[in-house]
Formats: sequence, C-alpha cells, structure tokens
Amino acid sequence: MNFVLIGMPYAAVAILIAGLIVRFRSQATISSQSSQILESRWLLFGTVPFHIGIAVLFFGHLIPLLFPNAWRAFVSDHAMLIAVEGTGIAAGVLSLIGLVVLFVRRMASAAVHASSRSADGIVLVVLIAQVAAGLAVAATHRWGAVWSIGTVVPYLRGLLLFRPEPAFVAGLPAILMWHLAGAWVVLALLPFTRLVHMLTFPFRYVYRPPQKVVWVTRRGAIDGIRAD
Repeated sequence: MNFVLIGMPYAAVAILIAGLIVRFRSQATISSQSSQILESRWLLFGTVPFHIGIAVLFFGHLIPLLFPNAWRAFVSDHAMLIAVEGTGIAAGVLSLIGLVVLFVRRMASAAVHASSRSADGIVLVVLIAQVAAGLAVAATHRWGAVWSIGTVVPYLRGLLLFRPEPAFVAGLPAILMWHLAGAWVVLALLPFTRLVHMLTFPFRYVYRPPQKVVWVTRRGAIDGIRAD
C-alpha cells in the first residue's frame, strides 16, 4: 500500500521530470501531433467533449487542493454541494464519451491506425480507465467534494511538502486507490505521449506578425511559372 501511496507518486514525478528533460534536449516536437488531416469528423466529436470535460475535472481537483478552507465553506451549502457533484459527474461522462470516441477512431480508421504508435493506444486506455474509476468513486461513495477535504486533500498536500501521510487515505475504498494509482501512471506517461502538449502554450502566437495562408493548386503553380 505504501508503494501506491508514497513510492508511485514520487517515482512518477521523477520519470516526468527526466522524460521532459530528455525530450526537450533532443528537440523532439512538443505537440499533440494531430491526425486531423487523416480524419477530422470523429476527431471533432472526440476531442471537444474530452477537452471540456477534462478541463472541468482538472480545476475541480485543483481548487480544493490549493484552497481547502475556502472549498470547505463553499460545499458546506447543500445546493452548492449538489451543483459541484452534478458538474463533476457530467464532466466525467463527457470526458469518457470523448475518450471512447477517440479510441474507436484510432482503431477503426485505417489511416489513423497506420500512423499511430503503441503509446497512443495505451494512453487512451489508461485515461479511459482513470476517468471510469473516478466516475465509479462518485457513484459509489457520494459527496466526495466533502469527505475528500479531510482525506485526499491533506494526503496530496503532504506529498507536495515532502511529508507524506498515507494514513489519511489508507482506509479508503479500493476503487479510490485504483484512481490514485491511475493518476500516477498518467503522470509518468505524460512525457512519452501526445499528452505532453498540455505542458506548453503557444505564447508566440500572441506577439508574432499576422500570417496569411494561401492555397496554391497545381494549375495555379504552373500558370505562375509560365508568367515568370
């Protein structure tokens, strides 16, 4: 149990840092390596719900970690608690739908499948399992927005301060342990998959000069050559 609660998180962070250093030093591309040119319809149906859902879930997990006292006061209101729980479940379902669509697309589309690496399929399976585990926790152990403040939040804050206290979560259900373990696996996989693009933001787009894209057909190119 200590391996999952102490060993895995620190090992995942070490792998994350080492992987990012190697990737940046090798000047490998830090992007999602989009396959939109190969298939765009189902990509849209998958990425939009996934990104919306995962963004809500990310901030829903981050805010209690950063501001536990304010979060405790917020969810002490029953109406707010119901709203938070409902929003979290809806975001989880949205993310799961998007991930399943993306997985089916990657397996079913011949062009996309041919351009895929093993890591692409693995990370989708891990994310599907992770989101499904989170939904299972929400369905079987309700009001997690409240009880997590005295269990998961102090456990995670202890990890961040290098004072791990696994006792805070040691007695929690097995499905939550799987959910925690899944989080560490996702963190460790991040530098080696398309997920790495989430760590970058194209700041240069803010200040670079406007660019104009001109489509040139083969006929247009030939006429341009003749005109010269």
